[in-house]
Amino acid sequence: MKDEQFQALQEKLAEADAQLLAVTARCDEWKRKAQEKAREAVQLGNKVEALEERLAELDEEDVPALQMEVARLREELARSEALRFDLHRQFQAPDMSPTASRHPSVV
Repeated sequence: MKDEQFQALQEKLAEADAQLLAVTARCDEWKRKAQEKAREAVQLGNKVEALEERLAELDEEDVPALQMEVARLREELARSEALRFDLHRQFQAPDMSPTASRHPSVV
């Protein structure tokens, strides 16, 4: 009887050890992720600080020129996106078999 109880206790102990290892592994993973997020936060903080320094260095006279440049870049981005969409639409073939045309203008 004592051997059976001892065996049952050993099995429970082994199960508890396995659970402890699993919990420890999860804790280690959470710790690693927390450290990674902390590094990311430091990097973002450094970027914010650098941007604040650059903003402080800007003269009021620079702002309109920068606003014009931003507007120009937004227009360029919009044209690029429109072109990308148009190219995607043009080259999207419903039949992709080797005998099918790869481009709608090819007969």
